[in-house]
Amino acid sequence: QPYVVTGTNAVGKDTVLEALVARGNVESMAEPFNWLAAQDERYEWMGPGNMGWFTSQRLHLMAQVNEWGLRVTGRSLLKFLPVASLMRTFADECLEVMVDQYEQAFNASSPVVLNRGLPDLDPWMYKKGLFPLAAYQETVARYRYAEPIFLLDQLPMSAFPGGKWPREIPSWYSRQQQRQNQYRDCYSKLGYEVVSVPPVSVEARCDLIESYILR
Repeated sequence: QPYVVTGTNAVGKDTVLEALVARGNVESMAEPFNWLAAQDERYEWMGPGNMGWFTSQRLHLMAQVNEWGLRVTGRSLLKFLPVASLMRTFADECLEVMVDQYEQAFNASSPVVLNRGLPDLDPWMYKKGLFPLAAYQETVARYRYAEPIFLLDQLPMSAFPGGKWPREIPSWYSRQQQRQNQYRDCYSKLGYEVVSVPPVSVEARCDLIESYILR
């Protein structure tokens, strides 16, 4: 069974996994959201921040339209939103990519640590009843990851100087904290042991993860 490193945006997942692979004890694979966005121009708006602000706003819009339609007309109006169809397709393809990664990792000769697992789709794709749950729930139950799940804790806010929009950092950081809790909850509710990986040096983070994988 493959292991999983997860966490919200900008917690160092790519950096830690690159360092782990460089040590020669484990393998890894591309982060599926970004990989899919890079492969298909329809998903370019997803951006490099994997499931970032634009996705969040679209999901919020879809949820509002869905809620209004159910309340006023008694039926969902999502079929009238082109973005809803596109995101449904993206969700389905994410499932396929993640299942394929799982199966490749399961048959690998070395331990594999994946950049996100199937439960990572839950806070984004399946909240508020926007997408059918049956296929997702069946897939998550079938493909179980090795424990523990490694949740990379957020880096301190001082690590983000702000760039062009320094005033945006506090509100952005607060949103990431909320999402961090969502990722923890979605794994915990599925019965996984979740280990927090503190924001220490990359080497220290790798040491902690390897202490579980190589024991």
